[in-house]
Amino acid sequence: MVLCLSSLHAAHAMNLVQDGSFESTVLADGTYTIVRQATLGPWTLGSNGLELRNKVVGSAYDGKVFAELDAFGGNSWISQSLSTTAGQWYELSFAYANRPAFPANSNGLGWSLDWSAGSRTGAVPQLPFNPTGEHVWKIFTTRFQATESSTLLKLSATGLSDGAGSSLDAISVMPVAAPIPEPESWALMVLGLLVLGGWQLRRRQAAQ
Repeated sequence: MVLCLSSLHAAHAMNLVQDGSFESTVLADGTYTIVRQATLGPWTLGSNGLELRNKVVGSAYDGKVFAELDAFGGNSWISQSLSTTAGQWYELSFAYANRPAFPANSNGLGWSLDWSAGSRTGAVPQLPFNPTGEHVWKIFTTRFQATESSTLLKLSATGLSDGAGSSLDAISVMPVAAPIPEPESWALMVLGLLVLGGWQLRRRQAAQ
């Protein structure tokens, strides 16, 4: 048990995202709040704010509180500036779920990683309609290589701007090892070396 707790603490220490599970906001079970100010701790909020819930239309993936970005009558976003190391690889991960009993196209999340010289953007795979009263959480992950000492992480609601959208929880950005080339890449590299070696051997034989 001590090892498990130590591993958990180490994982939290490596996470560059602060308040990624929104637990700094204390909510009683069965309650929610809509945050309308421009910031919430380390997070910067879009003009439509952020909705936080505790066991209201679903339960959290991690802890008690989770977020919805289609908040104050329309789609919104959150962002946070992360301290990164240029050249280091990282993994962005978060839990997301469709709002129960709402059409699939009401849901949707986009993500972006921005630097002064460029950016990476994408969206989570669309999930099917959830007819239950509880969340069906999925984990989205993607890996990226930082290009600067600061990376801006931004998460946005992308479904219908109708005040009901995807739930979001357990956001993390963790350093990871550089990716290992795919087997096909290794095979092409070896083939290239063999061809080059054969060409050089023929040149030496022809020169003799």
